[in-house]
Amino acid sequence: MKKILKHLFPICMVCCFFFVGCSTSEYVNPGDNLGGGGEGTIPDSTSSDSTSSLSSSISIDLSTLSANDDATDDNYSSSITYYDADTYSQLATSGAETITLSTNGVYVFSDTCTLPIEITCDSVHIILNNASISTDSSKTIYSDSTASVLITALDGTTNTIYSSSKSAIAIEGNLQINGSGSLTVTSGGKHSITVSGSVEIVDTTLTLSATNHGITANSVTAQNCSIDVTTAGKDGLNVECTDVTAYTYTQGFVALDNVTYTCDVSGDGIQADTFIYINESVLNITTTGTFVSDTTANRSTYELVDDDFRYIYSNSTYQKVASDYSGNSALYALSQSCKGLKVGEIEYTDSTGATVTVEDGDYTIWITGDSTQVEINSTDDSLHANSGNIVIDNGTFNLNTYDDALTADLLLQINGGIITAESCFEGLEGAYVEINDGTINVVSSDDGVNATSDDDLSVYIIIAGGETTINAEGDGVDSNGSILMTGGTLIVYGPTNGADAGIDSETGFIIQGGNLFVASTLGMVETPASNSTQYVVSFAQNSSIKSGTIITITNNSGEEVCSVTLEKSCQSIIVSSAEFTAGETYKIYGNGSLLKTFTINSIITSIGSSATIGAQGTTPGSNIGKGGGF
Repeated sequence: MKKILKHLFPICMVCCFFFVGCSTSEYVNPGDNLGGGGEGTIPDSTSSDSTSSLSSSISIDLSTLSANDDATDDNYSSSITYYDADTYSQLATSGAETITLSTNGVYVFSDTCTLPIEITCDSVHIILNNASISTDSSKTIYSDSTASVLITALDGTTNTIYSSSKSAIAIEGNLQINGSGSLTVTSGGKHSITVSGSVEIVDTTLTLSATNHGITANSVTAQNCSIDVTTAGKDGLNVECTDVTAYTYTQGFVALDNVTYTCDVSGDGIQADTFIYINESVLNITTTGTFVSDTTANRSTYELVDDDFRYIYSNSTYQKVASDYSGNSALYALSQSCKGLKVGEIEYTDSTGATVTVEDGDYTIWITGDSTQVEINSTDDSLHANSGNIVIDNGTFNLNTYDDALTADLLLQINGGIITAESCFEGLEGAYVEINDGTINVVSSDDGVNATSDDDLSVYIIIAGGETTINAEGDGVDSNGSILMTGGTLIVYGPTNGADAGIDSETGFIIQGGNLFVASTLGMVETPASNSTQYVVSFAQNSSIKSGTIITITNNSGEEVCSVTLEKSCQSIIVSSAEFTAGETYKIYGNGSLLKTFTINSIITSIGSSATIGAQGTTPGSNIGKGGGF
C-alpha cells in the first residue's frame, strides 16, 4: 500500500523594523573641500519592542488520505465506486449528461470520460488512475455547494482534466491534491482550478494551462511537489481573501515548501493578498506584459492613471523612465500587473458599495532556505510588496525586469543569499532598506538602492554586513532620508553624468564600519558626514579615469588596503576602510601609476589632482592590482 503521509508545515515569520536616522552631507567640487560633509545627527534608534513588527506562527497540516496503487483501499467506512470505459459507455447509452457524486465516499476514475462530474455531497475522495476527463461546454469537476474534495493522482499514472470553455476544476469549498502521479489541468475558457476556500497540494506533478489564472483560491499551500503553469492569461497562482475587513493570517496566502514552481504567464507569477512564504523551493517565473499607448480608451479600459505611463519605446524595446520624464517619446503603460511575486493588499466592499483597501497589515514576502533558487524574468517588478515587507534570509536569485528588482512599501530586509539583478530600472527599493548579509549585485538603469516612500516616513538605508555591488545609471545608493553603514562591503559604480551621484542622501550618510568604495562622475559628489566614526578618503580629478583601471590604495609599508577594478569611467573616488589610521601616509594608484600620496588628517581626507592615468604600469607594493575588493 502506498501511503500519502501527513505533513506538518510550520511557518514562523518574525521580522522587526529598526529605525535610525543619519546626518547631513554637502555637495563638493574637485579641488574644493571634498568630503567636508558637515556634522549631522543620529536620532535615538527605536527598539524593536516599540516599533511595528511582524510576528506570526502558522501551522498548516497537509494531511492526506492513503491510497492503494490498485485502488482497492478498504480503509474507508463508505464504499468505493469505480468509473471506467464500460461505465461511461453505459451512461452515454442512458442519455446521462453528468456524473453526480451525491454520497460521501471514494470514487476511482480511469480511462476516457467526456461527462462533467458534479459533486453534491459534503466530502469526496477522487482517485485518478490514468484518467482523461474532458468537457466542451461545462466545468469538468465542480461543486456548487460547499464541499471538501481530495483528488489523488496514483503513483505512476498520467491524468488529465480539461474544459474547453469553463474552469476545469471549480470547487465551492476546499481542495486537496496528492499522489505521486501526474495531473494536467487545462482550461480553454477560464481558470485551470478555481476554489472558494483553500488549495493544498502535496507530492503531485501538476501542470496547468488557462485562459485566466492557473489557480485562484482563498489560499494555496504546497509541499514536496511540482507545479508548472505553462500558460495563463492572468496570474499563475492567484490568492485573494474573501469576506475580510481587516488583515488576517488565516487566508490570502501562498506557502511553498520544497516545491518546484514554473510559470510563463501574462499576469503575476504569484499574487497573494496577505503573504508569500517560500522555503527550500525552486522558482522559475516568466511574466510577459502588454504595453498600451496613452489614449482615453486605454485609460478607461485598463483603469490607468498618469503615473502608469512610465515607459517609452526605444531601440526595439520598452524602457522605463523617471516620473519627471520630459522627453519627446510617446509614453506607454502595462495593461495589467505582471510581476514575478506580488503581495498585498486586502480589498473589500463596504456597506455603501465602495472599495476599501486595508493598508494596516503585515503584508510580507518571506523567502528562506539554503537550496532555494529564484529565477524571474518579468516585464513588471520581480518582487513587490504593497503596504508591506520583503524579507530574504537566503537562497539564490537571478532577476531581470523592465521595472524594479525588489520593491517594498515598508521594509526590505536582506539577511543572506546571493541576489543578482542583471537588469532592472531600480534594484533594491523600500522605505527602510536593511542589508545585514548576503552577496548582492545590481545593474540598474536608475537607482541601485533607493529608500523612499509616498507616506510621511523617516526612510533610511542601513548596511550592516554582506557584499553589495551596484552598477547604476542613476544614483548608486539614494535615500530620501538617511544612510548608515556599520559593516559589510559596498562598492558603487555610479553614474557617468552629472545629474546623479554615487551616494545621495537627504539627511546624510554616516559610516561607522565596513568597506566602502564609490566611483562616479563629479557632478553631484556626496561624501559621508564629518561625524562618521571611520576614516574616509575622497579623491577627485577633472579628467576621466577610464573603465577597467585598477584602483589600488596601499599604506606606507606598501601593504594593500583595497584594490578595485573600475566597471565604469569616473572622476571621483570615495574610499573608507577600517584599516585607515590617523597620521599614516597612503598612496593611491591607477593601473600601477601613482596618482597621489596622502596622509589621513581628519575623518574626511580630501585629495585632488588633474593627472591622467596612462597605460597599466608596474605595480608597486605587495599584491596590488590582483583583483577587486578589500
